[in-house]
Amino acid sequence: MPSGAPLLPLATTKVGHGEKERAYVIRQNIVLKTLLGTIVLIGSLGILVCSTTYEVHVQRRNSLVYALEHREEEHASHMRIMRLSTLLQKHLKDEVHDMSILTTYRASLMHAVGEYQARLIEKIGSNCSAAEGLLRQMGGEFDKELDQLIHKLWVDLVKEGKAAQLQLHNITAAIQRELRQDASEASDFDHLMQQAGEDPAMLEQASEHHHVHGAPFGHMHHHGHEGGDAHGAGAEQGADEPLGEGQEEHGAQDDGDDDEDHIAGALEAFFYHLQRNDSTLEVDNETMVQWTRLYDSAQRALQDEEEEADMKRINQNIAELLNHSNPAPPPFNASQYASELDYFTELMYRAKLHPYRAELLWLIGKWMDGEAPFREPLHRVEELIDQNVLQPDVLMVADSDEYADMAAEHYPYDD
Repeated sequence: MPSGAPLLPLATTKVGHGEKERAYVIRQNIVLKTLLGTIVLIGSLGILVCSTTYEVHVQRRNSLVYALEHREEEHASHMRIMRLSTLLQKHLKDEVHDMSILTTYRASLMHAVGEYQARLIEKIGSNCSAAEGLLRQMGGEFDKELDQLIHKLWVDLVKEGKAAQLQLHNITAAIQRELRQDASEASDFDHLMQQAGEDPAMLEQASEHHHVHGAPFGHMHHHGHEGGDAHGAGAEQGADEPLGEGQEEHGAQDDGDDDEDHIAGALEAFFYHLQRNDSTLEVDNETMVQWTRLYDSAQRALQDEEEEADMKRINQNIAELLNHSNPAPPPFNASQYASELDYFTELMYRAKLHPYRAELLWLIGKWMDGEAPFREPLHRVEELIDQNVLQPDVLMVADSDEYADMAAEHYPYDD
């Protein structure tokens, strides 16, 4: 039975002349085969590890691409809701304004009818007593019919106006909820990007601050930021393969981009408006209290169904109060405002806005410089709208054609 030595890759031989002990010599061909096998095994394991690593990398990148596309869709939907909500705010604000205008004209009309009857009776009262009684009777009947017609119209519009005021508050709250939800989703997405080792800050800027030149989502050509590989996933995609499916993926976001561009453009227009000195009016606290008291008194008088509001007296009180204000605002211009009360309302909003002007300029300026997300100044503007500091149509761009198209598309009315 052979011993264990012949089974090993060794051979025995005499290494020198006259040596009795045999030496063991390693067989070189067996060693080379062993080394080659080891190298092949290590190489195979390396290829397996590399392929597994690449597969994990591709899967992670695909998951990031899916998350990015999902985030784009969510953000676009929020911007769409935001734009339609601002359009609705404009409609509701118009309804409230219509209520105010109709109430003002109702009071003026009733006052004019009363003055007409008084002048007519004064002219003929001393000459014909029978005519005086007849005119009193006919005038009373006419006054009653006219008052019933106007009162019915007034009640309907006041009801719509009050409902619009409530809806304004509700839609403003809904806008704020949309902004909070968008912020929460952005935070979750940032956390996902951080876990994947990507930079969410660059993606945030690329996705929320691209509006100036209308660049697609993920391409930054605005306010000093350039480059199409601003965020981690986008940069990685540029080396491997395009994000999504090219033009079709970008085309799916066109509506969302347009909506965000519209809101962002309105926010920028509001920023430039705030930079003007006449955008706000600085008054002391005592003056503001007096203005608020007179404004509330005028509104109560106009909404009183039992007693006719004296618009002449209201306008006189407004003119006297403004003349004694420090500093005195510019005089009323009938070509710019429908009534003295409209002008006074505009001054009230300017005075309310003054304490917040610096804050808004700072917030919007940070966003325009790329140092803050889009939702931060927008959320603050909506808060001030809800607090009745800003008017609801502050973010409506003065583009009559676009406004008409949007109104016709989303709020069709039959002629």
